[in-house]
Amino acid sequence: MDDQEPASNNTCKVFKCHPMSKVPKIVICLICENVYHEADFNKYTKSQFVSEMLVICPKHHQDNLTVKLDYGLNMLDENARKIITQVKLYEKEDLRSELCNNLSLNQSKNLSDISALDLDELATTKMENELLRQINVKLQARNKFDYASIVKNNLQPKPEIPKILVKSKTNNNRETLGKVKNKITNDLAIPINNVREKADKLVSITCKNNNDVARAKSVLSDKMGVDYHVELEHLNLPKVKIINVDHDLSKEDLCEDISNRNFRESNCAFNIIADYKNTTDKRTLILEVTPETYLLLHNNGFKIYIGHQRCR
Repeated sequence: MDDQEPASNNTCKVFKCHPMSKVPKIVICLICENVYHEADFNKYTKSQFVSEMLVICPKHHQDNLTVKLDYGLNMLDENARKIITQVKLYEKEDLRSELCNNLSLNQSKNLSDISALDLDELATTKMENELLRQINVKLQARNKFDYASIVKNNLQPKPEIPKILVKSKTNNNRETLGKVKNKITNDLAIPINNVREKADKLVSITCKNNNDVARAKSVLSDKMGVDYHVELEHLNLPKVKIINVDHDLSKEDLCEDISNRNFRESNCAFNIIADYKNTTDKRTLILEVTPETYLLLHNNGFKIYIGHQRCR
């Protein structure tokens, strides 16, 4: 075809869903739905615009808009060919919709053909999935415990195991670690956690439980000989500071008073290691307590009752 309709006017189109976005200058073929740039499409000789953006590409020019009739002398005019093309496009979409509906009906029919046995298996599977979902919810709820909650609910104190310390008396023996490992491997039938050497050539040995510490120390003292010191690590007990104690009792009477008021129903032990006057002219006490006593105070908010006054 020699004459073509004008491609588009100078005004820019915008998207209906996004009014601020401009539509690029493209054209779409009504037959094959191929997309062209408007400038490139204008270069084709056998092409035609149906509307501003709908075109008929060269592969479907006017001689191929509809079925050719070898018989008959009358030819369709241009407007008739455009109408037939648009009708074909509509029928194409209508056919696609009908096929989709047929697929949906076939799926519904397949579901209706399920036997009673299949329905029982389906119900069992649904029940199993529901049980698994409930278990998953419970596991997720348990995993939400934070570190503070775990520590708060942990009522068992962690046992402190003193280390066994081995050191050469000459301070220049570099074979202390090797000798200790050799004695532990060959002569010491006691479970050991680890053996480490410190910066001052001091070797520390950690047993797996508290009951084996004394026996391991005794065996090592005999095996290492007189050239080595073998001793236990001194573990410092926890300490608690009590301020503003308004009492003139002696240490012994004050210990008895604190024990009767706070630890009568529990087997807790403590000792007053410091007693002095503070800036308010009242007493300040420093208590050395056992791990069990410290845990009890921790769970009680570190509150100790003395007489009618509560001190911290």
